[in-house]
Amino acid sequence: MDDLGPTRDAHNREVLDTLAAEWQKGGYDVRWLYRTILNTKAYQRALDPPTWVEARDFREPARAAIARESASLEGLVAPLQEINEQFKAARARHQEAGQVFQAAMRAYLADRAPLVTKKEALEKAQGEVDGLGKQLADGQTKLRLVEEASDKARIASQALPDDPSIKSAAEGLSARLLEMRKGVAELQPKLAERQSAVAQLSQEQELLRGKFVATRELLRSAFVPYEREFKEWLDFLERRSALKAVRGAAERRRELAQNLVEAIDAEHDATGPLPEPLIQAWTDRFVLARPRHLSPEQLAWSTSQATGQLRLEDQAVLVEWDQKHPSPENLDPSSLAERSAQRERDVRRALIARLTGSVNQFAQLFGGMGGQSQTEFHAAADQALFLSNSGQIHGMLAPQGGNLTDRLAQQTDPRLLTDELYVSVLSRSPSDSERVIVGE
Repeated sequence: MDDLGPTRDAHNREVLDTLAAEWQKGGYDVRWLYRTILNTKAYQRALDPPTWVEARDFREPARAAIARESASLEGLVAPLQEINEQFKAARARHQEAGQVFQAAMRAYLADRAPLVTKKEALEKAQGEVDGLGKQLADGQTKLRLVEEASDKARIASQALPDDPSIKSAAEGLSARLLEMRKGVAELQPKLAERQSAVAQLSQEQELLRGKFVATRELLRSAFVPYEREFKEWLDFLERRSALKAVRGAAERRRELAQNLVEAIDAEHDATGPLPEPLIQAWTDRFVLARPRHLSPEQLAWSTSQATGQLRLEDQAVLVEWDQKHPSPENLDPSSLAERSAQRERDVRRALIARLTGSVNQFAQLFGGMGGQSQTEFHAAADQALFLSNSGQIHGMLAPQGGNLTDRLAQQTDPRLLTDELYVSVLSRSPSDSERVIVGE
């Protein structure tokens, strides 16, 4: 639960999903989450492996487990064969539908390319028609203006035949009029030609569009079975994977039970500690819980908790908050609850801020390289010197305010002193041998 990530697979995703769903329903109550996890048998597994005498008591249950898992595996043979055949048939149908779809896609792309080319040619031709049409309209407008000016000049020239300037203007306008009529006459057939080309291109585009629409419908029709067969193939794939996962879990359970029986039978007269493979087999079956070292951050917080420094810091933060936020009189229950919740949140943030420096120092000394997860503990000289001589540790251990050292110093009963020490530091009661060691 404390090291989830992309490089670590969950042993039981269903349990994590159930926990996440219930935690969300409960409003993300952290206390509920801790209580639920701590009350499970998986969390309450023993840390110490059994002795050889105790291990031999598991021989018959392990043999029964072998028989049970073997029967389970035999029962999975037929379903797996059936799902494999269904999976192969679904994959063949999917591949066949895929070939039809790919052929339809190729035809679709083949018909789309000339349609795009024809559309571009039509747009170009239409642009030419629009340009020629604008030129013709402008030419005709100017031609009418010149015709009017030429008529007026001709009338003026007839009225004033002896005026050379008017005569000259009339002749110039007459020549310009002939030139413009010729230009307009030349534009008209060009425009008609391009209009005819546009009409031809439009007809060809419509023919290509009709073929393209038919091909597109074929592509859509081919996609429907392709999608259906893909979903069916995917469904069989998931069902086959689920059955394989069940088979794999049963095989692992049977293998663990076989290893257990073989190890016990091979060492039927052995005494002392169990061999590591056997301990690992029990751990893999969630019978034992192998101790793991704390992370640097966990070590920092645990040290503060065990020595009582965390409680002292918490009390200081509470006093500071209460001084800054005097309680108003006559608060209604709702406002009182809101104030209490705000106080808890603020105190938590302030406490984290006060201990950040200490936590960072632990992380620098006991952590791995940047960006790497430290999974093995390797003691170093600077770590030993820090725990032995640092002012931070000495400050935590100085007797004050009912912290651990203060409580131990006031305790005169060796048995109670040992209990206080082990419960505070290791969260467990001491063994008889440990009591003797402390008493001495």
